[in-house]
Amino acid sequence: MFPNHVGLPLAEDHRSTFFMLETHYDNPMFRSAVDSSGVRVFYSDKLREYDGGMLVSGITVTPLHVIPPRQPQYHTVGYCNSLCTQRMFPQTGIKVVSVLLHSHLAGRKMKLRHFRDKQELPPIAQDDNYDFNYQQSRTLQTEVLVLPGDELITECAYQTVNRTDPTLGGYSTKQEMCLAFLLYYPRTSMASCLSMTPVKYFFETFGVKKFYNITMDAVERMFLKLGPSDNQ
Repeated sequence: MFPNHVGLPLAEDHRSTFFMLETHYDNPMFRSAVDSSGVRVFYSDKLREYDGGMLVSGITVTPLHVIPPRQPQYHTVGYCNSLCTQRMFPQTGIKVVSVLLHSHLAGRKMKLRHFRDKQELPPIAQDDNYDFNYQQSRTLQTEVLVLPGDELITECAYQTVNRTDPTLGGYSTKQEMCLAFLLYYPRTSMASCLSMTPVKYFFETFGVKKFYNITMDAVERMFLKLGPSDNQ
């Protein structure tokens, strides 16, 4: 739900002309079922004061996000650094209205941390008893101002004591994510602000310093699903 002074524009000139609902089903036993879920969209021709936007912050969804097995508690963090917010946020900043914290089955705690001028402010959102089966966007009691140059850190704690293999980042519920979805205003052109483990340091951890006939930069671009590097 949006607050009364914020709305999501529909059918703008030179922007999206349609919206698609994508549903992810978790059905490991392949049982048959009839799904009747959906969403209701309420719209009006009376524009609200502010256009709202969605910002995803945290760790890029990639196999480079590795969580070891047999861990009672293991932390990972994703950064939205000051350079990004300085460049993309308006001078007066943005105001966060609600936050949805998202990880998968190994997730136990999540926190969206907020820094300004190297000083930590109160967390924007925090869940010390995260339950994958109970996820919802939580409206903040007070809107939080995030200024250009501020930093956001999405912190996740996982529990893998019953797992025998490493858990990798991915879209399956058996894989993991560490993301925060922020509803805010006024809208900017930035839809995501994510980080991931540099490929070079990731492979050096396992003793791999170079690949045959391909550079680390090219490997990193493969993980980012970008085009081929000119320096292969």
